[in-house]
Amino acid sequence: MRGRKPKPTALKALAGNPGQRRLNDQEPEIEVKQPPCPNDLSEDARAIWDQTAPILISMKVLTEADWANLAIFSIAMARLLNADKMNRKLARAVNITLADGTSEDVVFEGVIRTKNGNLQVSPFDSMLRAYMQIVNRVAGDLGMSPSMRSRLRTGFVNGKETEKDKFFK
Repeated sequence: MRGRKPKPTALKALAGNPGQRRLNDQEPEIEVKQPPCPNDLSEDARAIWDQTAPILISMKVLTEADWANLAIFSIAMARLLNADKMNRKLARAVNITLADGTSEDVVFEGVIRTKNGNLQVSPFDSMLRAYMQIVNRVAGDLGMSPSMRSRLRTGFVNGKETEKDKFFK
């Protein structure tokens, strides 16, 4: 499929249908419900699943059909945190000579020293960047990014249904 992926109808409706185009009235509706956590997630990924699922349920955006996206998010986030931890463990103090001739030690995360003494980007830093991209993409798909949240309207203000949304039911 070419172009941008279509925005789900529910998200268009929550955003107030800014394009004023006809909404798909035949899109399948799935009950907001927490999907079961896959058994083979790592302990770290399971902890992230357990932390994230209730947030998505409270936002009314998680259904059983979203289990794969939530699993991808949980795995990528767990690996991102582990890669970051390894990056911090491998952080090196490097002596830098400044333009004025003085030198100072600077700590670099994500940089390792090779056998020849040269500095190179840590493999954990490359992994960290890849997992950041995955987390960022899937978080957006699940409505977890600030820009995506700013476009959502749930019909509730401070936990109470608005008069306008009661009227249009």
